[in-house]
Amino acid sequence: MKTLCVLLHGYPNNTEVWKDQLPVLQEKYDVLNLALPGSETGKVSRSDLKLKNLIHDIATKINTNSHDRVILIGHDIGSFVLAEVALHLGEKVKAQVFLAGMDLRLFRTRLQSSLQSLKSWYVLLFQVPFLPEKLVPLFKKSLSRQVYKDSPDLTEEAPFGFSPVAIYRELKAGFLITNSKKEKSLIPTLFLFGEDDRFILPPAKNEINRLYEAAQLDILPGGHWFMRENPEIVNKKISAFLGELT
Repeated sequence: MKTLCVLLHGYPNNTEVWKDQLPVLQEKYDVLNLALPGSETGKVSRSDLKLKNLIHDIATKINTNSHDRVILIGHDIGSFVLAEVALHLGEKVKAQVFLAGMDLRLFRTRLQSSLQSLKSWYVLLFQVPFLPEKLVPLFKKSLSRQVYKDSPDLTEEAPFGFSPVAIYRELKAGFLITNSKKEKSLIPTLFLFGEDDRFILPPAKNEINRLYEAAQLDILPGGHWFMRENPEIVNKKISAFLGELT
């Protein structure tokens, strides 16, 4: 049986964000391309977006596939979620790759940087109950043009306006969950960031080394969606990293 490779996109994207990585990964792995609740239909209950429920649902879907080896690959907030899922899957997880994202412990450390706090202003806005869900759809065209100006093809593919915006409120719950986790992660991990990312600041190597026993950090050409801007470079990096583990 092949290793299972699990993909999880971020907000406001959908499963199409991986279209340049899928053909490469499917050559070697069984691929499970997951969708955040609401990213396909635009409708989702607040219960479905609760971090504990989301982690449980994803872990259940993975375990249903009966694979004994799992690789987790997440982009943006998908990285935050999959890092927590990894804790539930235990030794099944053989590797994880975070693109323009990281686990919640590392992100909490990153927020101590004034530059990251400035980049993450929208996270604070999204903490306001109900208001973002009402405002974002009203301005989705202008928001899409502004956010996707480095990757304009995403404007039509994954416009703003669907309900998973509420997932950002779960970051607070995630910070509380991670408070008690002091031990280093033993999962081989690759961090990939775009050098021109307007939303997230790459973690420093010393921050990563405090939390991970075996991790790599690479800064690649491009912005927040660098895997769409430079897919060949990204695919080679991921393939080389995973190839070293097999």
